[in-house]
Amino acid sequence: MRHFAVWSLATALVCLSSLVDAATITAITPNRGSVLGQTRVTVSGTGFDIRGRSNDVFIGTGLDGTFCDPVPNDCAENRIVCLTDPHEGAGKMPLSVRSFNFLATCFVASGCTFEYTQEQTPEVTGITPEWGTAGDEITVEAPRTVPIPVERNPYTGAAIATTTVRMSVLYGDLDLTTQRDSDRLMLRIRNVARDACKQLDRLYPLNPDENCVDRTVENAAPLGQAVIAAARGH
Repeated sequence: MRHFAVWSLATALVCLSSLVDAATITAITPNRGSVLGQTRVTVSGTGFDIRGRSNDVFIGTGLDGTFCDPVPNDCAENRIVCLTDPHEGAGKMPLSVRSFNFLATCFVASGCTFEYTQEQTPEVTGITPEWGTAGDEITVEAPRTVPIPVERNPYTGAAIATTTVRMSVLYGDLDLTTQRDSDRLMLRIRNVARDACKQLDRLYPLNPDENCVDRTVENAAPLGQAVIAAARGH
């Protein structure tokens, strides 16, 4: 009976280990990105943590490497979506994944790698228009309320703070007496709201807000409508 119990326990541990150590990598898209970071990379495979908390994506080896930060709401059992950190040097480096503290097996034929390159780095070559009427702008505000790690009494909980990203929408080049340019202004407000919320997602990847863009547009839209009404003499 004792031998049977030991054999059963050993078998259970082996089965459990095989279930947990099942992570695989089958594709990395894209496998190139800017040395400035913020490339949105999708690692496809199996056995990943759907919450994203137990997924560690590392690019490089040892000290010459950097993490790719998982986006919690975009992780699933068959994929990890992460944002790369900046890296000083360009070049192809190995990409590895640890899920549930087990190293994933690479099944990519060309190897599991990611290349930092200057070719993927944006470069500003011109600004159009180069002028605008002073004061012709709308400020879009995107707030994000998050817990902040401070030393507190364990019975009081974590402190709460609100971070607000403010971005400007310029409209000095638009003729707001026309419907076409009025629509362009409202589209600019939505695009800036999306950029502001993306910046908050980068700052607080563990505190996503799927309603951020819609709520920011809802708060900023009356400002745009007021500007349009003023331009039409209403």
